Amino acid sequence: MRIILLAATALAALSGCQSAAEKQRPEAEAQSGDLANCAKIRVVSGGCRGNSRFTEVYVDNMHKNQAVRATVRKHSQEGDDDTDYAIAEGGQLFIGCGGGGTSFVVIGCKVLKGEAEKE
Repeated sequence: MRIILLAATALAALSGCQSAAEKQRPEAEAQSGDLANCAKIRVVSGGCRGNSRFTEVYVDNMHKNQAVRATVRKHSQEGDDDTDYAIAEGGQLFIGCGGGGTSFVVIGCKVLKGEAEKE
């Protein structure tokens, strides 16, 4: 009887975890799809700060009429560093040099409300 009760409890716990994971998955997919429409990393080759091995890295605002706040993760040999950047409507922002083991990725983005929208 104890084994059956223990098995039923374990099955219920596993089902609950699976259900929670399934609920989180669509949100994560929707968020990653929205990131591309909100902000993106752009790499410009040809050197960065006088070093031809590196590339210039920009974060571009994909919205033409609204400012955004993009969270960018810089991955380097020293570790990961997340930074928030505010980017004007349809603008771009230089965020650093890529290459040599350093890369950048947008991990979050939020459209900022304009003055007219706040009222």
